Amino acid sequence: VLATGAEPLHYQWLRDGAPLVGATDSVFVLSHVELADGGSSFSVVVSNVAGAVVSTNATLSVIADLVPPVLVSATASCESNKVTLTFSERLETAAANPLNYSISGGVTILSTALAAEGRSVCLFTAPLTYAGAYTLIVNGVRDLAGNTIEANTHATFGCSPPSASKVVINEWLALNSNNRLNPT
Repeated sequence: VLATGAEPLHYQWLRDGAPLVGATDSVFVLSHVELADGGSSFSVVVSNVAGAVVSTNATLSVIADLVPPVLVSATASCESNKVTLTFSERLETAAANPLNYSISGGVTILSTALAAEGRSVCLFTAPLTYAGAYTLIVNGVRDLAGNTIEANTHATFGCSPPSASKVVINEWLALNSNNRLNPT
């Protein structure tokens, strides 16, 4: 809120006429809104040595999220046996359940992790090969509003062999003091 008057100005935000504890700044942010919050009215009391004034009420409207998440991409990093999935919106923590995913060709999903931003899931797998394409099937993944991804959502991904400019080292060799190779 923008208020002018003799400094210092003091602020107290109200919800449905009741003071909100700790809401004493010129800006009020309601960070997590539920459907039940819809219809609540908010106002602010601004005061200084000359008196106090109450703003008009602002009524909060909350629109339900009815759109299920969509799998946007599946990208493989075959050198690290990792498949990164990106979704259209933030997901519940249960999205990291390995049982939500399967990969063709008998590839075992060893573990999963939901990224801190909540829209990406990393699948850590048994070794992936550079031959052919894989099909990923996703089921049971839900967004923060509880909407479930379409059943049997799928994506295709593959592993490209390292390019001539990319070096993949699988084993190091070193020379000993007699200029002979010693595996390390």
